[in-house]
Amino acid sequence: MRRPYLFFLSFLFLFSTNAQNKFGLKAGIAFSDQSGSNSSATDLITIPISGFGMIPLSRVVVMQPSIGYYPKGNKYRDVTFVDQLGANGYGDVYYRFDNIELVVPFQYIVTSSKETKLLLGLGPYFSYAVGGTAKWKNVSAQNEPPSKTKINFDGTGYNRFDAGINLLMTLQVKNHWAVGVSYDRGLLANNRNGSIQQVKQYSHSEAITVGYLFK
Repeated sequence: MRRPYLFFLSFLFLFSTNAQNKFGLKAGIAFSDQSGSNSSATDLITIPISGFGMIPLSRVVVMQPSIGYYPKGNKYRDVTFVDQLGANGYGDVYYRFDNIELVVPFQYIVTSSKETKLLLGLGPYFSYAVGGTAKWKNVSAQNEPPSKTKINFDGTGYNRFDAGINLLMTLQVKNHWAVGVSYDRGLLANNRNGSIQQVKQYSHSEAITVGYLFK
């Protein structure tokens, strides 16, 4: 068990000591949804925050790993429900999954100058939902449902794990700023077999981020 552990530490040490490697923080705005949802579903707007690096693998290939908080989900408008008095009500419900996400894209330097670099590439992402909430808004009913409930990840609820493909375009400015446009496409179903949602749902999201490289 010790050898893989030591290899992993050595791997991180080599990355951190290479003078060409740069590390920083980035944040932005994301628009997420789930395929397989009904027609009333719309994008959920969230703010992802992560640490990231720019690690040259060759003169034209750069790995840009990142790990951080990336909430995803969607919202449904005019959802009908039955309240505790047996009367019909309706409202908007927002589903948010609080993910810790690791992304490992490999990018090709399309153009390069003294001031800027344009990079384009793709790679896998892996995420784990540490929590999640369903929140009701704009409710019209005699007896309103709880405004906020926890998402069920057990039994026939939702899966915590997700993985898929990340497409990323980055504009690096003066070796310190990095403006990114990305698209995530999940390959694992978010809902479990036998859940209320009969159609399998897969997450997808688009994001615009701005990052600063410290080293």
